[in-house]
Amino acid sequence: MCVGNTGTNNISNIKTYETFGVTNDHIDQVKIHIGQLLNVEFELHESDYLGMYYLARLPDSMNIKILQNFADGDWQEEDHMDCPLLIEINRSSSAIFEKLYSSSLPYLKHLYRTEIESKQYARKFKIQNGKLILLSEHKIKNPYNS
Repeated sequence: MCVGNTGTNNISNIKTYETFGVTNDHIDQVKIHIGQLLNVEFELHESDYLGMYYLARLPDSMNIKILQNFADGDWQEEDHMDCPLLIEINRSSSAIFEKLYSSSLPYLKHLYRTEIESKQYARKFKIQNGKLILLSEHKIKNPYNS
């Protein structure tokens, strides 16, 4: 299923970010499954804000994180507390998205797509019946033009 452009669109300068929820709380098992599915290697990282997480760096500044939804006393995605883990893809490509979205992993569900256009607009979408549905759109404030 293809739901339009993903990644970086050079013509309109749109960067795409995908967020998947994971209902399996075994992060090491998820890392292995996603690594095999996408043919990527994950490295363990730690941050004060995110806690322990796995990161795979891919070409064109794309990276994939597998992280805890509840970290540092806060939910990253509090509307999705049924997902103890999240997969975040920065600068997603169509191929990566399609593999994850159409995978047979029963614990994986697409939560939303975020598109940033020319650092001016942010749009959030969900996929419903194979189509992108706009959830929200807002202009990004420039901190230098207050």
